[in-house]
Amino acid sequence: MSQPDMLMVLVVCLPLIGAIATFVYPVRAVTVTALCAAGVLAASAALVHAVWQQGAWRLDLGGWTAPLGVGWQIDGVSASLLLLTAMVCAAGAAHRAAESEQSPLFWPLWLFLWGALNALFLSVDLFNLYVALEVLSLAAVALIAMAGGGALPAAWRYLLASLLGSTVYLLGVALLYGRYGILDIGLIAEALVLDLPSALAAALISLGLLLKAAVFPLHFWLPSAHGRAPSVVSAALSGVVVAAALYLLAMLWFGPFAAFQGTWPGGLFGLLAVGAMLWGGTMALMQRRLKMLIAYSTVSQFGFALLVLPLAGGGAADLAWRGAMVIILSHGLAKASLFLAAGCIARACGHDRLDALGGMGAGVVLPWLALLLAGASLLGLPPTGGFVGKWWLLQSALTNGAWLWVVAILLGTVLTAAYLFRILAVLLRPAGQGRQALAGGRWAALPALVLALSAVALGMALPGGEALSPALSIGLDATARGFLLPAVLLWLLAGAFAARTHAVPARRAAFAVLWLAALGGNLLLILAQDLLTFYTGLAIMSFAAWGLVVHERSRKALRAGWLYLAMAMGAELALLTAVAWAAIFPGSGGSLAFTSVAGTAPPLLLLLLGLGFGVKIGVLGLHAWLPRAHPVAPVPASAVLSGVMIKAGLLGAWRLLEPGTAQVADLAAPLLALGFAGAIYGVVMGLRSGAPKAMLGWSSVSQMGLATAALGLVATPEVSAEAAWPVLLLFVVNHGLSKGALFLGAGLVPQLGGAWWWRGWWVLWLPALSLAAAPLTGGALVKAAFEITVEASVYSVWVVPALAVTSVATTMLMWRFLWRLHAAGPGRGDTAHEGGLGLFPPYLALVVLALVLPWWHAGAAEPGRYALSAGALLEGLWPLAVGVLLLGLLARLPSRTPRAGEPGRTLARLLPPGGLQRVRALRQIVIVERRLHGWPVVGRIVMCLLLPLAFLLWLQGGG
Repeated sequence: MSQPDMLMVLVVCLPLIGAIATFVYPVRAVTVTALCAAGVLAASAALVHAVWQQGAWRLDLGGWTAPLGVGWQIDGVSASLLLLTAMVCAAGAAHRAAESEQSPLFWPLWLFLWGALNALFLSVDLFNLYVALEVLSLAAVALIAMAGGGALPAAWRYLLASLLGSTVYLLGVALLYGRYGILDIGLIAEALVLDLPSALAAALISLGLLLKAAVFPLHFWLPSAHGRAPSVVSAALSGVVVAAALYLLAMLWFGPFAAFQGTWPGGLFGLLAVGAMLWGGTMALMQRRLKMLIAYSTVSQFGFALLVLPLAGGGAADLAWRGAMVIILSHGLAKASLFLAAGCIARACGHDRLDALGGMGAGVVLPWLALLLAGASLLGLPPTGGFVGKWWLLQSALTNGAWLWVVAILLGTVLTAAYLFRILAVLLRPAGQGRQALAGGRWAALPALVLALSAVALGMALPGGEALSPALSIGLDATARGFLLPAVLLWLLAGAFAARTHAVPARRAAFAVLWLAALGGNLLLILAQDLLTFYTGLAIMSFAAWGLVVHERSRKALRAGWLYLAMAMGAELALLTAVAWAAIFPGSGGSLAFTSVAGTAPPLLLLLLGLGFGVKIGVLGLHAWLPRAHPVAPVPASAVLSGVMIKAGLLGAWRLLEPGTAQVADLAAPLLALGFAGAIYGVVMGLRSGAPKAMLGWSSVSQMGLATAALGLVATPEVSAEAAWPVLLLFVVNHGLSKGALFLGAGLVPQLGGAWWWRGWWVLWLPALSLAAAPLTGGALVKAAFEITVEASVYSVWVVPALAVTSVATTMLMWRFLWRLHAAGPGRGDTAHEGGLGLFPPYLALVVLALVLPWWHAGAAEPGRYALSAGALLEGLWPLAVGVLLLGLLARLPSRTPRAGEPGRTLARLLPPGGLQRVRALRQIVIVERRLHGWPVVGRIVMCLLLPLAFLLWLQGGG
């Protein structure tokens, strides 16, 4: 026998031998299982390597070839699934061994389950597959029932569902055997005739596998089985057992049943996939228990993989196949990790109720970290394996022009984000009052963390040489250097401020994780040299920023966080669609470089990019999240949100506009008008606010209006990108550092007392005057550069006066901000004085840098010389005087937060924290879900799916 032959025999026989040994010698069960796990894990890895080097391999058992003999076959996908199974089962065994509760029957059943899975992935004979499915189901049922109590009815339901699926499957196999006299999949593919018996057989086999895969609406058995089983059993069931049936279904439809592929059968499978994604995601969102949420997410996630069937008949079937298989692999790793981590948390806290779970306490750091990483892969956050799978599926749908499936993928991703962020919201709570100590210590949580890390790494190193990491491109060009320096300075100083802040100790670990993730994403997008790398960094930064926004856990913070999440998800999905489309668009040549996309992209693609970047910038009309999110975050988080992270959309838009293609020439006037309108609107709304941080939030809306106008300069035909770059660079440096200093000062000054309060307050005038473009400040440099650059265009007639009006308006807002801070007065007592004094150095350093760095960039250049001229100095003084005078006339302006028309107020009400169960439509969905679990309804569903599917297959075959 050759090496692949021996390895195939080993991966099947070793678990079965181990199962018998653990049953006979239960005292040594853990040791025997560990030896079996090591052997099968090594053999599975060796098989992956052998297939990579030699290609697919077939073993005819006993030397008898088909159709008389039984054959096993290994290829790239089945080898990868063998390795996935080995990792999940080995991790589950390690997790179980670390638990204090042991049952002697667990180990033989676990190994029987493992052996059956390996036999299923190797078999190419329909009856052999039936036998493997039966052994797999019986072992799974017994493992579920071991939990006792509520798990017994769940195991009984699973058993009946499995028997029903097996019976239907076997009927289909019998029809095929009676028609052709063969059971080998390869031979059936060659002999298949498109007639009614073959169509009915294909329908029966497909329906049986849909039942075993728990595809909507045949998922009635899955939630209770996965939610009630021991966590280690749930990990295997959701990670590999259900995936095995789905893999077999896809293999048959890409093999012998490929002749039936077409519009009608593919459409039916597509509807089932969409139903699974949306129904499963909605039900996961409604769950009150952590394990039930994860169980329903399995229904939703396999809807993504099932989309391979409607996409199989198009011109990008290979992309669809690869995408579906990667989703199965990444889901298996991530979902097993989620269940193992959830089990650790439930044992530490004594329950798994979401409304009563505590956050990241000292005893559950590793499980929560595993949950975060696995959730990122499940969501499809780059560069995880989940992202690569959805990326390929999305590209396949776009290549085929299947916009219905594109929309379904995006909606499914939105629901995935919604229910996963319910888990993340728990993480941000203070540590719970339960036991908060892991049974078995850290060893019980370590397997979950290893699986989660594997799910993340899968996207960067897939078998077969396909990987995301080579597609990522970073560099330090002039644009990256301009954005990088102020970003690094603000992150460092705001981080020093955060480290000295006496935050709630129970949430310091969560804040640190989110801070570092946002920092990493921000640096990656700044250095990005193509759209994919930029999107990767942006996605990481955006979702980490959500955690920073809701960190305080106040009512306002939670409402602002849900609004931010809703708008951020919309922007992320628009950008994801655009980037996937750009990668396959014929004119781009497969390149995602910014210059290639800008020069060849169709208008709709540019619109999607503009929508995504517009939300990130906070352009007028897309700004609703900004004035709500920035004020409620912790002070250092507000500083980096408004000073650095908000520039991500600006950088992305600049990268596309920089080449100066003709496609963007018509955008100049709209961008200039929209920008200045946003600048004035932000000031007006800020003047109506009462809280200093709220004023700064509206100030960001105003200042990003100026940034939008600066982008309009780039689109102006008379202005080159080289001429417009100083305007953008000076704006990024001045606004980033000044706004960061203002937020730090707004948090620091109220903590100071006595003379230090006066010093802090007077220092705050400097960045405030800089935003107002006062003479000798960085803002004056921005204004000078803008005026010099716009002189060459036809828009100078009204743009220069608009700059002066904006300066007047900003003066009014900054003066009111300082006055409100002054009215609040100094801190009371020595404690406030001592606590605030330690925060003064990073604040003062940021103010000094905000004054110096813009002049270092442009002091000797034309904007610097112009800003220092006598005319410019006098021209910069009158807007300040007019602004102060106008504010004095409006001194009786009521200080209140606006009610009517407040941005995002309606949307925030639609997303009340913990209020989903009160939505009537969602309550009706729960009622329908309960009815779907009744056996009479199940029978009707089976018949309603079988007959149309058989008819459509027969019709597709020419019947």
